[in-house]
Amino acid sequence: MSARRPLVLYEPRGPGRRLPIELLLAAARVDDRAVEIVDGRLEVAPEGRVVELCREAALLVVAAPSGPALLDAQRISRAARAARPGLRVLWIGEHATARPGECLRGGADACAVGPAEHTLRELLGVLDAGLAADRVPGLVLDDAGRERSTGLRADFGPPPTPARFDRLDLERHFRWCGERRLPCRSSRVAREANRSPAEWRWAGVAAEAVVAEVTEWVARARATGIDFVDEEFFADLRRAEAIARGLCAAGVRASWTARGRVETLRLLTEDAVLALRQAGCERVRIEVASGSAGARALWPGAPDEAAVVELAHKLARGGLTARWEFVVGRPGEPRDALFETYRFARRLHRVAAGGETPIALWRPRAAGLGSQGGPGVPEPTDVAAWAAAETREPEWIAAPIRRWARRFDFYLRWAHQRPDRGLGRWLIHFLARLRVATGVYGLDVERGLVELSRRLRTANKAARPGSIGWEP
Repeated sequence: MSARRPLVLYEPRGPGRRLPIELLLAAARVDDRAVEIVDGRLEVAPEGRVVELCREAALLVVAAPSGPALLDAQRISRAARAARPGLRVLWIGEHATARPGECLRGGADACAVGPAEHTLRELLGVLDAGLAADRVPGLVLDDAGRERSTGLRADFGPPPTPARFDRLDLERHFRWCGERRLPCRSSRVAREANRSPAEWRWAGVAAEAVVAEVTEWVARARATGIDFVDEEFFADLRRAEAIARGLCAAGVRASWTARGRVETLRLLTEDAVLALRQAGCERVRIEVASGSAGARALWPGAPDEAAVVELAHKLARGGLTARWEFVVGRPGEPRDALFETYRFARRLHRVAAGGETPIALWRPRAAGLGSQGGPGVPEPTDVAAWAAAETREPEWIAAPIRRWARRFDFYLRWAHQRPDRGLGRWLIHFLARLRVATGVYGLDVERGLVELSRRLRTANKAARPGSIGWEP
């Protein structure tokens, strides 16, 4: 390896325990220099480590997922630039693509729009040569306080493969996550605001390459599970079925999950569903949007109730479990949307036992379907406001709707999932089944006890900084 200046990448502190897959993919084509990845969720003092590594770095790359992690991304970026004023800081990810101007004001001096691996590799070459970054397409730059785009890239394609998990201390991450699961991105979607989801551009890695990568890393890392983090794993049904049959033929002993849309999954044959189950697919994540016909009209491309029920029956016949994801409280939806959603969730549970029907409260999002707000919904305009939007109480949703949505979500979840262990868990499971069967949800003491237990566990971890599992 040449003596080029190293590349430093930072995963900010935030919710979730997934490995930093976006950073790994961004740096997948960088093979001419040392690559250092700092995961702020695992470090006691990530700021000091990043500042030290950046003293000689060519570039600091910071992941920018929309939500609470943006505050830490901002803090680390500003600290690194204060310690070394000439340091270039590139933000990548969802928020950098959707709202680059806010990221530039938040601590970056450049944002990668869309997939970052080609942009990052070219940017490093330009910086090594002492040239201006505006030569690299796919960037939005800070030009004296104004946004300046270098143009869109024309090389949209599938993610790089294989992922460089060897750049992480996997055992440390597994202990922190509490399970030996690896994320895998096998395809990409180009979201285009003026087109429906069915018209978005999609590019996927060949089935043979996906099978080879999963087989290799399940063996090397002794992983017990794979999470395909694709926005639409099933866009090419032949490829999805070929991956399933390839994993089965390779004897991969690991469960896996994937996300799909109702319109696509409905086209799966009965044999394909069975092949997915035999290959270890333990759950398919599906966004339903709402159980109310009136509310679904607000979501572009939302599936109708009959299509969802038809798919539920098909998956149940093949022994495949689904996670049906609902959202309530979007501005403009009918008053009875929550209770229609609850009744629809109950219906799905009757079709297939063991499934999941999480009911989330609507919040503004930086990008994606249903991201726009409405009257009474404050529009975040900077990274601090976006971080707060994910954690504060959504006051634009009526208090009774918030209260009942959380009760429905809690009791449906506990009633239809068998607890792993513990007498207390089994007792709450029994009481939840009783409440769902009778429709009595008042005085939700069980939910309060579970929430209190969660807060105590979190406080205990926070009292032991530096230990695996510590949460800042």
